[in-house]
Amino acid sequence: MPSKGSSTKKRRTAPKKVSGLTGGPKTTRKPTKKPPDASQKSTKGNNKPTFTELLNMEHEDLMDYIKTNGLDNSVPEKKS
Repeated sequence: MPSKGSSTKKRRTAPKKVSGLTGGPKTTRKPTKKPPDASQKSTKGNNKPTFTELLNMEHEDLMDYIKTNGLDNSVPEKKS
């Protein structure tokens, strides 16, 4: 709703794409890959808690987990 005295102001329109302005190839921005959500972690046989889950564990639970499974400090392979 325009306020009083703004009749002379021109309504701002969305910037028009000027082709060939930068000279670079016209590419649409791809959305950046989001890290896989902890809630939808793959259940591929290895029932390992995620790093975040380990961080959020209570101290006793964490110690229990380490006692039963040992400290696994191997880096999981990145899926390409």
